Amino acid sequence: MRKLRLIAVTGSHGKSITANLISKILQAGQFKTALVDADVPVGQLYKKLIDSWYQQVNYVVLIVPHEVMKRSKLPGIRWDMAVLTNLSGEYRDMDDTFNDYGERKLRLFKKIKSSGIGVVNADDINAAAFLDVNKNSVGYGIGEGEVRATNIRTTSGGFRLTIGESDFDLNSHNTLAINYALAAVTVGQKLGLLDTQIAKGLAGAHFER
Repeated sequence: MRKLRLIAVTGSHGKSITANLISKILQAGQFKTALVDADVPVGQLYKKLIDSWYQQVNYVVLIVPHEVMKRSKLPGIRWDMAVLTNLSGEYRDMDDTFNDYGERKLRLFKKIKSSGIGVVNADDINAAAFLDVNKNSVGYGIGEGEVRATNIRTTSGGFRLTIGESDFDLNSHNTLAINYALAAVTVGQKLGLLDTQIAKGLAGAHFER
C-alpha cells in the first residue's frame, strides 16, 4: 500500500518558513507535497491527512505549534520525521512554565516512528534533550551539529553558504534564514535528495512568513 509520509515542524520561531522550505525542496525532488497547519480541531487534521492520501501526496509537511500538543496527544499519528527549529519561552502560554512548554515539544518528538528521524537545531541550548529522544536524530547548525553551514557570505540576493561540498543560495538577508535553510537542507539530505535538487528548491523559495 502507498504510504503517506509525515514531517512535523515545531519550534518557537520559523516553523512556517522552515516547513515551506522543506516542501519546496521535496517538490524539486519530484515529490508531491501538502503543507498543513496542524493548529485545527483534531478531526479536521485527520481529514486533511486522509484527503492528502487520496490526492496521491507523498509527503505532508505539518506546522505544529505547541498549542496542538497541549490540546491533544494526536492518537494514531506517528511522524516519519520531526524538526525542531529552536526553543524559546517567549511564545509559551501565560499559564505555562517553560518546562511545560518544552515538554510538549518533546512529546511531539516522542511520536517519531522507530525508523524515523529527528532533525534538531544543535546550536539551541536545549538541543541535547531532543537529540536523545530518537536514535536516528541529527543535529544541524552553524557552530554545532553534524550538518553545518560554513563559508557564509552575502550576495546581492541574500546569502550563499556551503554545506558539505555544495553551495546553496538563499533569497533573504535575514540571518535567521540560514538556520531555517539548514533545517530544510538536513531534511532533504536525510531523505536522499541530491544537493542539486535541494539547491533548486531553496533558490525558488521565499523566506517571508
